[in-house]
Amino acid sequence: MRTVSAKEKFKHLIKKPLDAIKLLVVSFNPNDTTFSLSVQDRELYVSNNLTQSLTDVFTTIGETALKTETPICFFIDEIQYMKQEQLGSLIAALHRTNQLGYPVMIIGAGLPKIYKMLSDEKSYSERLFMYKQIGSLSLEQSKKAIEEPAKKFKVEYTEEAMKDALRVIKNLFLQW
Repeated sequence: MRTVSAKEKFKHLIKKPLDAIKLLVVSFNPNDTTFSLSVQDRELYVSNNLTQSLTDVFTTIGETALKTETPICFFIDEIQYMKQEQLGSLIAALHRTNQLGYPVMIIGAGLPKIYKMLSDEKSYSERLFMYKQIGSLSLEQSKKAIEEPAKKFKVEYTEEAMKDALRVIKNLFLQW
Protein backbone atom coordinates (compact mmCIF):
# COMPACT_ATOMS: atom_id res chain seq x y z
CA MET A 1 0.00 0.00 0.00
CA ARG A 2 2.85 2.40 0.86
CA THR A 3 4.54 1.71 -2.48
CA VAL A 4 1.38 2.37 -4.49
CA SER A 5 0.66 5.52 -2.50
CA ALA A 6 4.20 6.82 -2.98
CA LYS A 7 4.05 6.14 -6.72
CA GLU A 8 0.78 8.04 -7.09
CA LYS A 9 2.09 10.94 -5.02
CA PHE A 10 5.23 11.05 -7.11
CA LYS A 11 3.24 10.96 -10.39
CA HIS A 12 1.17 13.92 -9.23
CA LEU A 13 4.19 15.92 -8.07
CA ILE A 14 6.34 15.18 -11.11
CA LYS A 15 3.82 16.14 -13.82
CA LYS A 16 4.54 19.88 -13.85
CA PRO A 17 8.35 19.52 -13.81
CA LEU A 18 8.19 16.91 -16.57
CA ASP A 19 6.09 19.29 -18.63
CA ALA A 20 8.71 21.96 -17.96
CA ILE A 21 11.58 19.68 -19.02
CA LYS A 22 9.72 18.83 -22.22
CA LEU A 23 9.81 22.52 -23.09
CA LEU A 24 13.61 22.65 -23.01
CA VAL A 25 15.30 22.34 -26.37
CA VAL A 26 19.05 21.74 -26.46
CA SER A 27 20.61 21.90 -29.91
CA PHE A 28 24.15 21.32 -31.12
CA ASN A 29 25.52 22.75 -34.34
CA PRO A 30 28.44 20.56 -35.50
CA ASN A 31 29.55 23.15 -38.06
CA ASP A 32 30.61 25.71 -35.48
CA THR A 33 30.43 23.41 -32.40
CA THR A 34 27.92 25.61 -30.60
CA PHE A 35 25.11 24.63 -28.30
CA SER A 36 21.85 26.46 -27.98
CA LEU A 37 19.34 26.17 -25.19
CA SER A 38 15.83 27.43 -25.67
CA VAL A 39 12.38 27.02 -24.24
CA GLN A 40 9.46 26.14 -26.48
CA ASP A 41 6.57 28.55 -26.31
CA ARG A 42 3.74 26.83 -24.50
CA GLU A 43 1.46 27.91 -21.72
CA LEU A 44 3.51 26.50 -18.85
CA TYR A 45 6.50 28.82 -19.21
CA VAL A 46 6.28 31.46 -21.88
CA SER A 47 9.16 33.90 -21.73
CA ASN A 48 11.74 35.42 -24.01
CA ASN A 49 14.09 35.61 -21.04
CA LEU A 50 16.21 32.46 -20.90
CA THR A 51 17.32 33.13 -17.32
CA GLN A 52 13.75 33.47 -16.08
CA SER A 53 12.54 30.44 -18.04
CA LEU A 54 15.38 28.22 -16.88
CA THR A 55 14.97 29.43 -13.29
CA ASP A 56 11.25 28.61 -13.44
CA VAL A 57 12.03 25.13 -14.75
CA PHE A 58 14.73 24.49 -12.13
CA THR A 59 12.64 25.75 -9.22
CA THR A 60 9.65 23.68 -10.32
CA ILE A 61 11.83 20.59 -10.61
CA GLY A 62 13.53 21.46 -7.32
CA GLU A 63 10.25 21.86 -5.45
CA THR A 64 9.13 18.44 -6.61
CA ALA A 65 12.51 16.92 -5.81
CA LEU A 66 12.28 18.30 -2.27
CA LYS A 67 8.71 17.07 -1.74
CA THR A 68 9.52 13.58 -3.00
CA GLU A 69 12.93 13.48 -1.30
CA THR A 70 14.49 12.69 -4.67
CA PRO A 71 17.63 14.66 -5.59
CA ILE A 72 18.01 15.67 -9.23
CA CYS A 73 21.34 15.92 -11.02
CA PHE A 74 22.02 17.22 -14.53
CA PHE A 75 25.23 16.15 -16.25
CA ILE A 76 26.69 18.50 -18.84
CA ASP A 77 29.76 17.47 -20.81
CA GLU A 78 31.91 19.95 -22.75
CA ILE A 79 30.34 22.78 -20.76
CA GLN A 80 32.99 25.21 -22.04
CA TYR A 81 31.13 25.34 -25.37
CA MET A 82 28.10 27.02 -23.84
CA LYS A 83 27.69 30.67 -24.78
CA GLN A 84 28.20 33.17 -21.95
CA GLU A 85 24.50 34.12 -21.90
CA GLN A 86 23.45 30.46 -21.63
CA LEU A 87 26.04 29.80 -18.96
CA GLY A 88 24.86 32.85 -17.03
CA SER A 89 21.26 31.64 -17.21
CA LEU A 90 22.27 28.19 -16.01
CA ILE A 91 24.24 29.65 -13.09
CA ALA A 92 21.37 31.96 -12.10
CA ALA A 93 18.84 29.10 -12.22
CA LEU A 94 21.03 26.84 -10.12
CA HIS A 95 21.76 29.69 -7.69
CA ARG A 96 18.04 30.25 -7.13
CA THR A 97 17.35 26.56 -6.51
CA ASN A 98 20.29 26.54 -4.09
CA GLN A 99 18.88 29.56 -2.23
CA LEU A 100 15.56 27.73 -1.86
CA GLY A 101 17.32 24.64 -0.52
CA TYR A 102 16.16 22.41 -3.35
CA PRO A 103 18.12 19.20 -4.01
CA VAL A 104 19.15 20.05 -7.58
CA MET A 105 22.73 19.96 -8.79
CA ILE A 106 24.75 20.09 -11.96
CA ILE A 107 27.89 18.16 -12.72
CA GLY A 108 29.70 19.80 -15.59
CA ALA A 109 32.79 18.52 -17.33
CA GLY A 110 34.97 20.67 -19.49
CA LEU A 111 38.34 22.21 -20.07
CA PRO A 112 40.09 24.04 -17.22
CA LYS A 113 39.04 27.39 -18.70
CA ILE A 114 35.51 26.77 -17.39
CA TYR A 115 36.51 28.09 -13.96
CA LYS A 116 37.32 31.51 -15.46
CA MET A 117 34.23 31.43 -17.68
CA LEU A 118 31.98 30.80 -14.68
CA SER A 119 33.57 33.46 -12.50
CA ASP A 120 33.55 35.99 -15.36
CA GLU A 121 29.85 35.40 -15.91
CA LYS A 122 28.67 35.48 -12.27
CA SER A 123 31.00 36.41 -9.43
CA TYR A 124 29.08 34.23 -6.97
CA SER A 125 29.66 31.11 -9.08
CA GLU A 126 32.94 30.57 -7.23
CA ARG A 127 30.91 29.86 -4.09
CA LEU A 128 28.20 27.94 -5.92
CA PHE A 129 30.42 25.29 -7.49
CA MET A 130 33.13 22.93 -6.34
CA TYR A 131 35.93 22.55 -8.85
CA LYS A 132 37.88 19.36 -9.27
CA GLN A 133 40.61 19.21 -11.88
CA ILE A 134 41.10 15.78 -13.37
CA GLY A 135 44.26 15.03 -15.30
CA SER A 136 45.26 12.25 -17.63
CA LEU A 137 45.10 8.63 -16.62
CA SER A 138 48.27 6.95 -15.41
CA LEU A 139 49.68 4.06 -17.43
CA GLU A 140 48.14 1.54 -15.01
CA GLN A 141 44.74 3.28 -15.09
CA SER A 142 44.85 3.31 -18.89
CA LYS A 143 45.59 -0.41 -19.02
CA LYS A 144 42.78 -1.12 -16.58
CA ALA A 145 40.35 0.97 -18.66
CA ILE A 146 41.12 -1.26 -21.65
CA GLU A 147 41.34 -4.62 -19.87
CA GLU A 148 38.37 -4.49 -17.46
CA PRO A 149 35.56 -4.16 -20.04
CA ALA A 150 37.17 -6.90 -22.15
CA LYS A 151 37.16 -9.35 -19.22
CA LYS A 152 33.36 -9.48 -19.40
CA PHE A 153 33.79 -11.11 -22.81
CA LYS A 154 36.67 -13.32 -21.67
CA VAL A 155 39.11 -11.35 -23.82
CA GLU A 156 42.72 -10.82 -22.80
CA TYR A 157 45.42 -8.71 -24.41
CA THR A 158 49.03 -9.64 -24.96
CA GLU A 159 51.59 -7.13 -23.72
CA GLU A 160 52.33 -6.11 -27.32
CA ALA A 161 48.62 -5.63 -28.12
CA MET A 162 48.25 -3.50 -25.00
CA LYS A 163 51.21 -1.32 -26.03
CA ASP A 164 49.70 -0.91 -29.51
CA ALA A 165 46.29 0.01 -28.08
CA LEU A 166 47.81 2.59 -25.74
CA ARG A 167 49.90 4.05 -28.57
CA VAL A 168 46.84 4.39 -30.83
CA ILE A 169 44.82 6.04 -28.06
CA LYS A 170 47.65 8.42 -27.23
CA ASN A 171 47.94 9.44 -30.90
CA LEU A 172 44.20 10.05 -31.10
CA PHE A 173 44.33 12.40 -28.12
CA LEU A 174 47.31 14.25 -29.54
CA GLN A 175 45.28 14.95 -32.69
CA TRP A 176 42.50 16.61 -30.66
